[in-house]
Amino acid sequence: MSLFALGAMSLGTLSINTGLNQSDQFIDTPESISAARELSDAFPDASATPAIISTEDITATSERLSGAGLQPRPNDEGFIEVSGATTPELRAILDGTDALVGGGDAELYDTEAAAADDRRVVFPLVLGLIFVALLFLLRSVVAPLVMTGSVLLTNVAALGAGWWVSHHLFGFDRFDSSTPLYAFVFLVALGIDYSIFLVTRAREDANAVGTKNGILSALCSTGGVITSAGILLAAVFAALGVLPLVALAQIGIVICIGVLLDTLIVRSLVVPAVVQVCGEKFWWPSRPHRQTVLDETASS
Repeated sequence: MSLFALGAMSLGTLSINTGLNQSDQFIDTPESISAARELSDAFPDASATPAIISTEDITATSERLSGAGLQPRPNDEGFIEVSGATTPELRAILDGTDALVGGGDAELYDTEAAAADDRRVVFPLVLGLIFVALLFLLRSVVAPLVMTGSVLLTNVAALGAGWWVSHHLFGFDRFDSSTPLYAFVFLVALGIDYSIFLVTRAREDANAVGTKNGILSALCSTGGVITSAGILLAAVFAALGVLPLVALAQIGIVICIGVLLDTLIVRSLVVPAVVQVCGEKFWWPSRPHRQTVLDETASS
């Protein structure tokens, strides 16, 4: 049931959109954004935040923009201001020239592209490093796989549930570019910390009472600490929701949900259940000391 619930939450990631524009950065619309919208309505061919084009050949660049149906406006600083086209459209028009497209919209566009590249690199790299570290810590293969998989599942479920809450409850149309990456880093750090706390204690207890009883005694010993710490951290990150910046509110929502999922479901139900199913195989290829002693006694 717990895995089914986490899987259902994970479906929310399929509809996530990222990349806020300049008018979506604040929860409450500031006066500057309201004024920019009024100017855009009054002067539809202009923009309060036009694209800024840097080029050494202003004349040739202006002619190319004019040929594309735009109205370039060279300014006194040696740049060209232009409205009415998106950053990808402007870069396609100016492809093959020395012109560089900047401005607020271009900055947000490049930030989203860089964030997407970071996610493709950072997510597998962090999970891989955690898996390798757990291999050396536990001298096992199965346990690190379960622990890393539980952290990944928690992150995906938190992002999915966080998107549904952000979109349907708070009315955010998109995630900020930084939200998935920052949430992932925080949740991995917190989640793997709780996992190590639980599993290392279970390994110690397994030396005396076996793996199945060891995970139960470890859960009894560490459950109160993990639960109280998780609820406290969730409340701390939930406080980010009162800040006026959309990015911080979204990060707080996702991390709050993720910490609660990790504390109340994954660490309390999923991981102990997996250990109960695997038994001594959870520590493969190593074995707790108690099991080794029993095998040696039986063979003699």
